[in-house]
Amino acid sequence: MTLTPRPVEAAATSVPVTLEEMDKVIRRGFRAMHPKQSKASWGEVLYTLTPDDDDPQFVIRVQTSIFQGDMARGEGEDSMRVTLLNEKTNKPIAAAAARVHRTQNWKDNLRKRIEDAIETFEDMIEDRQKIKEREKVRAERQRQGQMLDALADQEERSGRPGPFTDMMNRMFSNKNMLLSPKQLAWVESTYARLR
Repeated sequence: MTLTPRPVEAAATSVPVTLEEMDKVIRRGFRAMHPKQSKASWGEVLYTLTPDDDDPQFVIRVQTSIFQGDMARGEGEDSMRVTLLNEKTNKPIAAAAARVHRTQNWKDNLRKRIEDAIETFEDMIEDRQKIKEREKVRAERQRQGQMLDALADQEERSGRPGPFTDMMNRMFSNKNMLLSPKQLAWVESTYARLR
């Protein structure tokens, strides 16, 4: 008995995908993650899913490959993508998942990619915490730097460099430096009087 292989083209044939179908798959399957629909600056419809809290910094983004006319682009032109994203920086926090092509079983494949992204998201809790901490430190360094800059300008206008100029120079030469609590209290109180 000879087995005849199935025709490959039948499985890989592109099918039309409408925004209405996409909306049903995402909203019904992932309602708990409060899906939000938006349009990217390049015109593509996006969905944002929030896996863990009400004020998320990290989200799952679904790029639908749907543009104007509520239909996906023509065959082979684009595919759906699922990405874990830091919304503050608009940068991915993990490798992109495999693309979802618009074939007969696109709905199941899209659900699977989103479920894989949720799993990856949950596994990255420590990484997400580290990213938040780094951003918090970066924001605090910026705040401290702005105060020191204003105080150093005042010192410069008085014609004599002083401790604030020195602190500012040390902070900018050491990218990881923050002021000690005592220095910070002094800078904040002096800066408050300056304003």
